[in-house]
Amino acid sequence: MRLIDGDYPDYRRVIPSQPRGKLSINVKRLVQGLRRAAIFTTDRSRGITVVVSEEGMVLNAEHPEFGRFEEKIEAEYEGEPFDVIVNVYYFMEALHAIESEGVTIEYYREGGPLILRPQPEANYFNLVMPMKR
Repeated sequence: MRLIDGDYPDYRRVIPSQPRGKLSINVKRLVQGLRRAAIFTTDRSRGITVVVSEEGMVLNAEHPEFGRFEEKIEAEYEGEPFDVIVNVYYFMEALHAIESEGVTIEYYREGGPLILRPQPEANYFNLVMPMKR
């Protein structure tokens, strides 16, 4: 692999230093839940709603023919509750790139990215941008 010379954007400007919340969750369980939620998305919109609070994570999806999907996934969370709409397939791809059993998902602000950090920590992270409401 070669490093390409050039000017790169400063990612630290996009990602604030202090997250408003941190969620620790098992990667395999989350991916399994996302696969089930994906069945309830449409070709037009691959969006699911992810709701996070001290009680864990809840995945919500709705399909005009198949109905509604809701699944709670056990997780540890510290911070303010939030909900975000994400493309279920982009979220799964980001998780597939993580080689550890656990992941910490950091929330910074409404409309901002979710940062996925492998646990135990590695020298990389993945970023998932939310969809507009």
